[in-house]
Amino acid sequence: MTTGRGPRRPVTEDERKLWKAVSKQFKPLDRAKREDADEAPAAAKPGVDAKPTRAKEQPAPVVTAPPPKKRAVAVKPSLGDFEARRAKRLSAGRLPIEARLDLHGMRQEEARETLMRFLRAAHNNGLKHVKVITGKGAPAADAELKPFSLFDDTRRGVLRDQVPRWLQSSDARSLVVSFTEAGRGHGGSGALYVQIRKKAGR
Repeated sequence: MTTGRGPRRPVTEDERKLWKAVSKQFKPLDRAKREDADEAPAAAKPGVDAKPTRAKEQPAPVVTAPPPKKRAVAVKPSLGDFEARRAKRLSAGRLPIEARLDLHGMRQEEARETLMRFLRAAHNNGLKHVKVITGKGAPAADAELKPFSLFDDTRRGVLRDQVPRWLQSSDARSLVVSFTEAGRGHGGSGALYVQIRKKAGR
């Protein structure tokens, strides 16, 4: 028996009308919506958590400590030259000597401490001119007779040499402006005129 498809029969007019009536009941999809549906990603499977996207780790900021503050170093004022005119007026009594200190008979350590206390008091009290008596030392004839010793701080003339050095020390420069040898009537080479530095705020 031979099987096979025979020739297609022509569609009748009734069949064409029926298909046309049926096809009117279907609404075709919008082309744009159809393309979006095709491109939509597949839904995640239930029960499976999507891995979170790890943010790019940023390097920790580098914190630098501020440099240590430099401690201000107090600068000691320098000594000036005692004005010759000022010295003459003090010697003549036209400027008052407001206080005096006699260091006769003191050992060096005692004399230095006493001098510094005297200068601080003069500075705190607003004095301008003071006199410090050191003594002139031994006469030439006595100096030849008395044996010299580096360890004897009671020998005459030591304070005459040391007091000018003490007045130039860093401790005294904040209290003293200048100093000079006193006039003859005030002890000459055995005494010193000292100009006291003005206190701040006065």
